[in-house]
Amino acid sequence: MGKSTAAMPDIPENWKDNSSDAEAEAGQYYLPGLGPTYLDPEFADKLGDFIQKSKDQGISLQFTSGYRDQAAQDALHDNPTAITPARDSLHSAGRGVDISWKGLDKAAASKVLEAAKAAGLSWGGNYSKPDPVHFYSDPGTDRRQLIDNFSRAVAASRGEIPDR
Repeated sequence: MGKSTAAMPDIPENWKDNSSDAEAEAGQYYLPGLGPTYLDPEFADKLGDFIQKSKDQGISLQFTSGYRDQAAQDALHDNPTAITPARDSLHSAGRGVDISWKGLDKAAASKVLEAAKAAGLSWGGNYSKPDPVHFYSDPGTDRRQLIDNFSRAVAASRGEIPDR
């Protein structure tokens, strides 16, 4: 028998491009008051803009929370004193942060909200159960998939074997 002469079909380069399967990126960023945390790079750009716009108004933001892995988010969800303990939080997708309002009067707080909006961030103070320390960017995709993809990206950036 001779070799098969069947040719391989042309496979488009984007054969695996599927928004729900797209791999997330995770970067480690330093936030004032918090230190290093993992964030989605697109969100980190918006956050950098938020920090700069606040600074331009004479306000130095201090952060109290950034990325939370799912175990930390689950523990918060089970905490009866937590403000809005979502099971599937954008914190776990690298797209949510909390700030400290300490030392900010009403005028400064208003400037912070303006800076966030100008940077393309949403505010948790607008929730039906307000979470006034929370700022986020929701891409509007499947939240669970977003968190799972980001968790794998964080694991990979730490040199861990990500779950699949």
